[in-house]
Amino acid sequence: MKNTWLVVGDSSGARIFSCDPNLDVVHLLETLEHPSSRLKDRDLASDDRGRTRVRDSSGTRGAAIAHGTRPHEVEAEKFAHGLATRLRHGHDLNHFDDLILVAPPQFLGRLREELDDPISARVRATVARNYTHERPEVAVARVRDHIPL
Repeated sequence: MKNTWLVVGDSSGARIFSCDPNLDVVHLLETLEHPSSRLKDRDLASDDRGRTRVRDSSGTRGAAIAHGTRPHEVEAEKFAHGLATRLRHGHDLNHFDDLILVAPPQFLGRLREELDDPISARVRATVARNYTHERPEVAVARVRDHIPL
């Protein structure tokens, strides 16, 4: 029988469930947390610009790293990468045949970008919703409403 992994998460945490293809029998395998994503921007970044480099021949100095990326975005990217690595490990051990990914649209996009081709090929469905804080049975019922079984 095929084994499906259902991943329900956002930028601060995820739950990985093992289930049958119809989502009738569901078991929680693992809970992953990324508490840094819950911190305020000011708690994630310092006021210091970090290393500097010479900007031009006049000797003016500027920050070596642009300030355009918000700290929460960096933390979300880190967690998406870590979750993709966990999925890669499960794939390498043949723990699942296909995946269902459930996450808010922005994090779902980040996670999809982090998945390599063999893992992406296993994605059966995606649901762009945030069910992270729902009880498992409620989250699974809502996922069933969004995907063809």
